[in-house]
Amino acid sequence: MSHRDPSRAVIAALASMLGQVACQPSPKGAPAVVTTGVTTPGPAPCGALACDTPIDVTVGGNHACAVRADGTVWCWGSNTFGQLGDSTRTSSSRPRKVVGVSDAVQLAAGDQFTCARRRGGAVACWGRNWFGELGTAQTRLSTRPQAVPEIDNAVALVAGHAHACVIRRGGSVVCWGANSSLESAPTSSLPRVAPMTVAGITNAHELAAGGELTCALDDGGALRCWGAGGVVPAALLFPPPVHAPVLSTSGLCVRKKDDALECTGVADKVATQFPSGEVAFEGDKLCGSTASGSLGCWEYNKVSTVARTTHLTRIVGGVRSACGLDVDRVVWCWGANLQGQLGDGSIADRSNAVRVEGLR
Repeated sequence: MSHRDPSRAVIAALASMLGQVACQPSPKGAPAVVTTGVTTPGPAPCGALACDTPIDVTVGGNHACAVRADGTVWCWGSNTFGQLGDSTRTSSSRPRKVVGVSDAVQLAAGDQFTCARRRGGAVACWGRNWFGELGTAQTRLSTRPQAVPEIDNAVALVAGHAHACVIRRGGSVVCWGANSSLESAPTSSLPRVAPMTVAGITNAHELAAGGELTCALDDGGALRCWGAGGVVPAALLFPPPVHAPVLSTSGLCVRKKDDALECTGVADKVATQFPSGEVAFEGDKLCGSTASGSLGCWEYNKVSTVARTTHLTRIVGGVRSACGLDVDRVVWCWGANLQGQLGDGSIADRSNAVRVEGLR
């Protein structure tokens, strides 16, 4: 993974656009994994979908996971710390079933760990636990899902590099994991090996996390971000109402009231390339549906086509790879593949999206 100072880029971009409005906090850095969460209820078991239909996908540092309509979770890629959740530490270039979870509705992956929001609001996590990423009040890794204590009413879930957060029913935000840069708790840098409520947030509607930064969007469309050593004045940069925040080490993007995309960091010059739909960062690249309807990623001052005909309804990015879920509920991935994180049965990097094998 890259070890440059990622959160510094975001803070510098925010500060440069804010000018004299705010002071710059003292940033620290870590590689990013990017996820977002919206407070939508989980589906009933299978419902109108075939039970093997993927309904959500997430991307970690060198692994990825999907959840099916039947609530089972399937993961592929690196398994050094048990982040595939199959009771082993053996990596796999094809999906492996996570043990002990049959009621998942949403996923979030960090660098080397994975969490699932379960039907009813409980959360389970597995994988690396150096910084309390699993929220279990200790730091032992787990190759099997472990329940996060005291979380029984989560309605949204996100993960950064080594921390995770949920929105609870009612709008409060709870985080756990790494906190050296205040990414889990903006008022104290003490480790958060167990869940703790983020002070001052009572009406969160959406969450985003990336690297050592976290953002919450309230039900009025105002954005508040914390991490990288302090509270980020994002609401001054993006006046409310905004929605659909996407956060990474390379920038922060939101959709404005008219759905226009606005970004900071490296993405500020390419926001017009993606007029609608979800976007996600694949490392330094911003990916999304282009005006022509194809799936593209911006890098080196141009948009490269990843897929021409695949219309993705969900896009998630990691440090060097990304995945998406198309309108037919097929999972596609692209980017780096040394650990098999694209799920196509190979370890060959892919500049074009490939279908994940064996999910349906």
